[in-house]
Amino acid sequence: GISAAAAAGAVAGDPGKILEVISTVTEGQKAEIRDYLENGNIHNSVNYPNCDMGVCKYAMRVTIIHRNIPNMLTKFTATFGDLGINIERMSNETKGEYGYVIMDLANEADEDSVNTIRKIKGVLKVRVMR
Repeated sequence: GISAAAAAGAVAGDPGKILEVISTVTEGQKAEIRDYLENGNIHNSVNYPNCDMGVCKYAMRVTIIHRNIPNMLTKFTATFGDLGINIERMSNETKGEYGYVIMDLANEADEDSVNTIRKIKGVLKVRVMR
């Protein structure tokens, strides 16, 4: 669907083309797209940094695309801590003006908790994978 097509452009797109036909995506790029959709891992993106934590082995995974500005990680970790949610594993990578965080959580965060992260100034997108 639309999400997969958007991910294809973000993960496997050619920045020199305005619109890339999905049929020109290689098998390797399709695997990267699948890995992004299922696990939140990013490889070879035009705009975002490479970030890979494999498959989540905890209660849930949250990924956050954010502006690469000071204090973002502190805000994310403090917010989950204040909500009583333990972060088991975390990776943060940056590329230019963007940052990308993958967090594996020990317990599930409800929609209100995730929305608290979404409301932090500088957060562009939050995804949840279970």
